[in-house]
Amino acid sequence: MANEAVKVELFGANNDGQPVRYTVPDNVNISIGTLLKIVTPRTASAALTNFSPVAGIAAMEKIAGDGSTSISVWTQGVFDITSSLAITQGAPVGVTGGVGTFANSIITTPTTSGAVTMGYAMDTAGTEDVINVRVNL
Repeated sequence: MANEAVKVELFGANNDGQPVRYTVPDNVNISIGTLLKIVTPRTASAALTNFSPVAGIAAMEKIAGDGSTSISVWTQGVFDITSSLAITQGAPVGVTGGVGTFANSIITTPTTSGAVTMGYAMDTAGTEDVINVRVNL
């Protein structure tokens, strides 16, 4: 099982996952496929908590101290992502931190969750299963 989301298919006008640029600190490491949340001001962070507002999925690697202070984030596509808890097919999903074994994982979100919903489960999952998630931010 992976600790990062794995790209299955990208959507958008150019099938590029509709990347969005976010600010990141120069002193952080972020692996490609990391689930990212939004923090103020328009900054992406890998420090997830349950039901964080979702920025998307890191479309590139960010190496600490490389001088870069921005990252591209995929916002549209299908990704293999690990579930923290059981999820029903079609359920809205969001990011979770500290639930289950994987820090970079998904959990069912309330249907009125707004920015915390990253998409929906395309499969049914048990705890720590890898399933397809339709990311739609």
